[in-house]
Amino acid sequence: MYPKSTIDWQKLISVDPAWVTKHLTEHRVKTENKLVLRTYSLQFSGTKYETNALIEYMADSIVNYVLTPKQIKKIEEKGRQPFREAMRYFGDKNPTYDGKYGELLLYLITEAVLKTPLIVFKLPLNAKDQVKGGDGIFLGDYEDKPAILIGEAKTWKTLSESLKDALKSLARFHSNQNTTAMEYEYFIARNRIRNDLTENELDYIYDCFTPGTVEYKGRVQVHPVLILYDDKRIDGIDASDNVDGNTKLNKLIEESLDRNFKSIKKICADNNGVDKVYLDFFLIPLNDVDAFKHSIFTAIHGVSWKKENKDDS
Repeated sequence: MYPKSTIDWQKLISVDPAWVTKHLTEHRVKTENKLVLRTYSLQFSGTKYETNALIEYMADSIVNYVLTPKQIKKIEEKGRQPFREAMRYFGDKNPTYDGKYGELLLYLITEAVLKTPLIVFKLPLNAKDQVKGGDGIFLGDYEDKPAILIGEAKTWKTLSESLKDALKSLARFHSNQNTTAMEYEYFIARNRIRNDLTENELDYIYDCFTPGTVEYKGRVQVHPVLILYDDKRIDGIDASDNVDGNTKLNKLIEESLDRNFKSIKKICADNNGVDKVYLDFFLIPLNDVDAFKHSIFTAIHGVSWKKENKDDS
């Protein structure tokens, strides 16, 4: 029997699941044992594979990512704009090297698809700092089992390097149980846990991170892994309209789907420990990852990032 929580996890979800079907196309899902591969693509607008709509949606979503409903209400009561407050967490860092945009998209897709709410976000108090640990911590049910989900987001140029880097991170997490990795995750994130929970709910969440407790033992561990990568085949698509473009892209993705799943299984086998937990991969091919992240920066701040005025790291 699994331990039950009095927390209504669904009420803590802030993301509208309809955004996925509005902005993305879902392709054939591959599953085997505790491994899941979900592949999504953006949709053609006319004859172009455009990221504009997704970028605007992501920029509009930073308020609920950074702030809880309680914080939003307090900010509005003071006559301030929650969006401006949220902007402080997405600071003047070169988007090429900034992982926060992948973490933002991981939050959006995990809440929408896996129906598990973000409990702890990774964003640092200082926007220029980089925080070690999981790229967002989620709690709820996964495949009808109580679960704790430690996210991982990678936005690299190539799929193979992104996958290798993600699995290395997960392997380090599971490499030595004596390091009490889950307690460490809670320790580094404790000041960033959502503040709209009661004291009893916070105590319950703490127990979920504490080895030896009934709550810890009863929750399966899941890693939602988001991979954004460049697929240069996209630029080679000669589309006559959006239907033709989506059809041709779907064919390209279908051709590589089984191969990608095989590669993930191979990399998992090369990294001890990760095959013991649930792994849920989200692959989204882009035609230019760097341009995508720079465009999100511009959508949030209203200006493009200027290298000559900022640090390049």
